[in-house]
Amino acid sequence: MRKIIAASRWLVQTRSKQRRAPLLASLLIVLLALMFITMVVVILVNRENPVRGNTYTGLILGLGVLIGIAYRLNRAGHYYWAAGLTVIASILGPGGSLLLDPMILEGDFVPLNFGFIAILLASLFLPPLVTSLLAVLHWVSIIYLFTAVIETPYNWISFLMFTIFASVLSILANIQITRSETELIEQATRDHLTKLFNRRFLDEFLENELQRAVRKKYPVSIIMLDLDHFKQFNDTLGHAAGDALLIGLAEFLSTQVRQHDIVCRYGGEEFVLILPEVSLELAKERSEMLRRQVPEIEVMFDDKTLDAITISIGVAEFNRHGATGEEILKAADAALLQAKQAGRNCVVVAE
Repeated sequence: MRKIIAASRWLVQTRSKQRRAPLLASLLIVLLALMFITMVVVILVNRENPVRGNTYTGLILGLGVLIGIAYRLNRAGHYYWAAGLTVIASILGPGGSLLLDPMILEGDFVPLNFGFIAILLASLFLPPLVTSLLAVLHWVSIIYLFTAVIETPYNWISFLMFTIFASVLSILANIQITRSETELIEQATRDHLTKLFNRRFLDEFLENELQRAVRKKYPVSIIMLDLDHFKQFNDTLGHAAGDALLIGLAEFLSTQVRQHDIVCRYGGEEFVLILPEVSLELAKERSEMLRRQVPEIEVMFDDKTLDAITISIGVAEFNRHGATGEEILKAADAALLQAKQAGRNCVVVAE
């Protein structure tokens, strides 16, 4: 069952916009150039049949407009809209040719091969589920054409089997690429010890969250906490025990936040909680609750329960203590320092 759930997760996993957007932009430029060349060839080949030439020229120009719109969307940051429109254009190309010129299939079924381009593009830029659906649609279309439309006796079963094998390979490659990208993102944004988000992710997420907070006018609070006397604990029991303590605290903090809250390891024994739509007063209450509950955490190391720990906490709120992520973190850090100077195991709100 776990393998089935994992496989389902990969099917709907989205692609990395940061990695794929530049590739998509380059591809769209190449497609525009190829369409221009194709249009010139069509005009030259159909000089004696201007009606047919004009028909294909109109189709190519329409596809060029779609590709141009996709390019603009991609440049504007709407990657998935651009990728989807690109795939749609690749479907409309061969599909439109068949609708406008059904006689094209009387000579051979090579034009049907161009329908496979949509599957290839989806495997590069869209989730595996989209690739799978397009592949199935392509298979059904081939079966329909060769059983209900095309009367010429082609060896269409062989063509269908080729399409199925090529599609399956594209889908498997899509899943593997998605898995690899996800693992790379996890490595880049997660702390290797606690598996919490790291400082790099915190900085990026916080700035984006503050921009949303400005647009939607809701508060964002920051809780910065530090393990009391952690250096002394390491010096006494060793760094392996200290690591076990950090992991135990990280697991506890992960269970104490909402789904859209973020818990990060800020560095060393410091942790940061980003709480969207939480006021300063509520953040202070949650901080006091955490401070009271942390000593109850039981962390096992070498078959022994480690001594109880305490934490010091600094709390700050967006706009009240700073207008940028850097300013809020600085205010929370200053409040945390005051908590330490006040004897530790307490909560201090930024001034």
